[in-house]
Amino acid sequence: MKFSTSLYYIEVKEGNSIKRVPHTKGKKYTDFINRQDAVKFLNSLVENNPRNQFRLCKSTTTETADKWQKK
Repeated sequence: MKFSTSLYYIEVKEGNSIKRVPHTKGKKYTDFINRQDAVKFLNSLVENNPRNQFRLCKSTTTETADKWQKK
């Protein structure tokens, strides 16, 4: 079997430094499960912070499992 999971996050470029942008106050949650929510957050950041550069990033993890074995 093969399972893939995708997570989305936003990065900001500050000078030569690139950082993930947390989307909750008081906590450092940066990952979105839903791409639509990440795009909405990205659009609000771009609109409210015209001096900064932002980008949407996607991270995909693929897990594979072999068949069950027995003696």
